[in-house]
Amino acid sequence: MDADAITAAKALLEGPACKEIFDKIDFNGNNLVSTAEVDKFISESTADYPPFAPLIDEGTGKTKSMPLIRAWAHITGYVGGGRPYTEGHKDGFIHACEFKRYIHYLFLYNELFSVFEDVAEGDKRVSKEEFVATVPQYLDHEPERLGKAFDAMDANGGGFVLFDEFARYIIAHMEA
Repeated sequence: MDADAITAAKALLEGPACKEIFDKIDFNGNNLVSTAEVDKFISESTADYPPFAPLIDEGTGKTKSMPLIRAWAHITGYVGGGRPYTEGHKDGFIHACEFKRYIHYLFLYNELFSVFEDVAEGDKRVSKEEFVATVPQYLDHEPERLGKAFDAMDANGGGFVLFDEFARYIIAHMEA
């Protein structure tokens, strides 16, 4: 996202706009929204809410599912792979009190997904060589430091990092 898009996204989270959006998505007024409802709203509302435009895949014209689902999992505490929720609630919905945080993470995961796609070069996984060669265009780090970061992300030692591993590592280090 460019600086203007980031400014617009931040403005969306401030003031009454965030509640207004939640209320439009929560058409039945139960103070809960699903990712399907958020997806539908984003795909139909970029003309009225331009900050959501970066969340649309230019190739398909649909909402990018990776950031949408990862932000949902982060907020609800869902881990996946048949494992139980780690924290939070287990109803699978985004509650009104969580919506602002959900939108924040939606934009964050979208930005991370854009970086990951660039580094992955289309194969949905990143090798250590790709990581060390490409990440310096985003961060000014030494190859040795990047190699250690990659090794920390590659928890299973498979030699490749998937988006979930990449995003978890980056967000954990941002929040630390």
